[in-house]
Amino acid sequence: MEPRQRGQSTLEWVIGAAIILGTLVVGIMAWNHGLVLKMDGLVQQLTQTQ
Repeated sequence: MEPRQRGQSTLEWVIGAAIILGTLVVGIMAWNHGLVLKMDGLVQQLTQTQ
């Protein structure tokens, strides 16, 4: 009984870690996309003024 309970808790931990890491990856990708859009807007402003 003891190894089965330990295996279940390990599996739950792995699933939880995967969810947290997936959320972080999505957040970082969205943040990077926002930075790219902001930098693109700045570049366009710079090229229009010259």
